[in-house]
Order: sequence, then structure tokens, then C-alpha cells
Amino acid sequence: GSNGLKKFDDLSGTPASNTSFQIITKDYVFDDASRSKKFYNFYLTYKASSTPNIAVYYALNGDDDAWVSIDGGLASTTGGDWLTKKIKIGATGYSISFKIITTGTTHSSFEINDMSISYRMKSIK
Repeated sequence: GSNGLKKFDDLSGTPASNTSFQIITKDYVFDDASRSKKFYNFYLTYKASSTPNIAVYYALNGDDDAWVSIDGGLASTTGGDWLTKKIKIGATGYSISFKIITTGTTHSSFEINDMSISYRMKSIK
């Protein structure tokens, strides 16, 4: 909405404006948890009418203590239009998760629409 990013506080029962956030996705295993995969790219569709200052990280195989920073994050405005950013990963593992976090002042105009991952199953040897 026009009021920006909200943070829900279940103690008060009302949302409050928030310009800093952290989003951590689940650990994606795709079709087969026992087969290794080559992760190529992460596509994030977002829009921001001002500079969002967002860092993007990934972690492999459920290791949430080993976040790897990728591609400098999201540092450009989209002028309020949807933009799909291609972020190169180039890692191999059984599963992958992502963390999207603010690195500075993030304005309430930042929105995420879609996330996609390109990967290929490694052959069994």
C-alpha cells in the first residue's frame, strides 16, 4: 500500500512502519534432495522509486552460518517500474537458501514481486 513496509507485532496487534528488514527463504531442495545441483542464476523482480540499498546472500546445504554475498546486491532505483535483476551464483550443492537484507536506508517504495532460480541436476557418477 501507500504506507510502505509494515512490521507485524503480535503483542500489540497492529502493524508499524519499518524501513529495515531481513528476508530469509526456506532451503530449496527442488526435485531430489540426494542429488547435487549446479546453481547458475538467481532472478529477483523488484521495483523501487529510490535507491533500495539491499544486499543479497545465499547459503548452500542448509548451512545458515555460511552466507555468501552475491553480485553487490540491489543498489539501483527502477524509477517505480518492475525490474528483473539477474544475479550470478555459480555454486554447486544439494540445496540453496537466500537472504535479502537492508544495508542502509531503504525507502518504503521497495517491493519484491518474484524470485526464480536457474539450476541443473548434476549427473550421478
